[in-house]
Amino acid sequence: MNEKTILSLTDLKRFLGKILGGCFAAFLLAGQYFYTQLAANGAADAKRDMAIQGLQDEFRHTSETGKRLEKAIDDQRLVSSQMLLEMTKLAGKAASTEEIARSTQSRIEALTDYLRNDRIDQKKTVLDSMPSRRTQGYVEP
Repeated sequence: MNEKTILSLTDLKRFLGKILGGCFAAFLLAGQYFYTQLAANGAADAKRDMAIQGLQDEFRHTSETGKRLEKAIDDQRLVSSQMLLEMTKLAGKAASTEEIARSTQSRIEALTDYLRNDRIDQKKTVLDSMPSRRTQGYVEP
């Protein structure tokens, strides 16, 4: 047999040692690569978690603001309805007051006209020195 074709046991050990060393080195490099990828993914996950937490905080703040705004709108509606109710009451009172004022004014004018025309009292007063609204052509509403 030829020396080149026969491998010695030592050569076989060296060859297997080189193959195993190469495989071990490849496994180490692959492990380092995957570890680096995991670390990068962990950092990216941490950033995403922070972003998600920020969005959750913003959502919570927005929902609280929305609830406060809804309460303020409800309070404003209540106040507006109370104001409308009071204005309706006051409108009735104002109409009544205007009617009383018109009635009083017409009575004063009638009394002034009576005193002027019939000359019961010869004393002149401020009302007598003012012309009557009726004599000026004023028409009652």
